Amino acid sequence: MSAITWRPTVSRVDAIELDVLVSATHVGTNEVTEHPVESGGVIGDHIRAKPDTLTIEGVISNSPIGELQSRRAAAAGFPDGAVRVGYAQDAYQRLLALKAAATLIAVVTPLRAYDDMAIESISVPETVQGGDALRFTMTLKHVAVVETQTTTVVARREAKGKRKTDLGNQPTVGAAAEERESILSKLGGSSVIKSFLSPVGG
Repeated sequence: MSAITWRPTVSRVDAIELDVLVSATHVGTNEVTEHPVESGGVIGDHIRAKPDTLTIEGVISNSPIGELQSRRAAAAGFPDGAVRVGYAQDAYQRLLALKAAATLIAVVTPLRAYDDMAIESISVPETVQGGDALRFTMTLKHVAVVETQTTTVVARREAKGKRKTDLGNQPTVGAAAEERESILSKLGGSSVIKSFLSPVGG
């Protein structure tokens, strides 16, 4: 069985089953550097994996056979074996809506199952031979989905500066000289003051 599934809500899964998977092309590529790589270096650092792509060609009809017909009838609420008219056209509109809404889908083929695939293109030819069936080609590319985490970081407090010592009011140079002169005048008069204040050898 080949099918396309997606989640319109967290608790619900919708699906489109293909009557026939005509072909599926699985492509996985790496982007390899074109620059010289130093001998002994890590080769993996110069090769980057690119998203996987898938191209499927499928057919969805209004009148499937076997179990598929029963499942479609049951999903639509019809009696077992009834044909759901317009299913192929409805499936085409749903695919277009998924592409327009950029909805990530899952695709199952006999060879591999894919998750988180985005629709790049849908091609639908209309031919006389096709009748009312939907024959389409769809190209999808994988989208890497990552989860983010929020972390609370406590800011470190800056170290407090040293406290300055309060030295009080300091006398100026002129005030200090006047104070010395006043003290010397009490001790011996102006001659003592002059000899104290005069430079040596003056």
